[in-house]
Amino acid sequence: MILGTDCSAQFSIIRLKDDESKIIRLDEHKLMAVAGETSDRAEFSNLIQKNVQLHFYRNGYSLNTFGTAQYIRSFLAESIRSRRPYAANVLLAGVDQTGPSLYYVDYLGTLDKLRKGAHGYAGSLLYGLMDNQWRPVGTM
Repeated sequence: MILGTDCSAQFSIIRLKDDESKIIRLDEHKLMAVAGETSDRAEFSNLIQKNVQLHFYRNGYSLNTFGTAQYIRSFLAESIRSRRPYAANVLLAGVDQTGPSLYYVDYLGTLDKLRKGAHGYAGSLLYGLMDNQWRPVGTM
């Protein structure tokens, strides 16, 4: 499984930073790539990361990848209805007992399991490339 992002933070046409990390390590088995407005992305990523860690410390076990995706989905869906919505789209990658999995959650709280995924400005180009070149493991 490969998860990659760019490292630029932009405001309109102005590049603010070239070293912004958009991949967040949730635990030893899950990574989250977040796209969206810089302030929303940073605040949302921090909240999710800390709440996943809090769940582990309170309960003594980590959520599996699907459970984490459901938590992110419900967090975004609830925030759009009750408080300030976050303009953040998430690709969640994880490996657990069922094997590797990839989930996409948009800013409205829509959840989908994917075999391959991309978002952001390069998403249109990358989807065409992945449709043409991507093959399941063992079929090359």
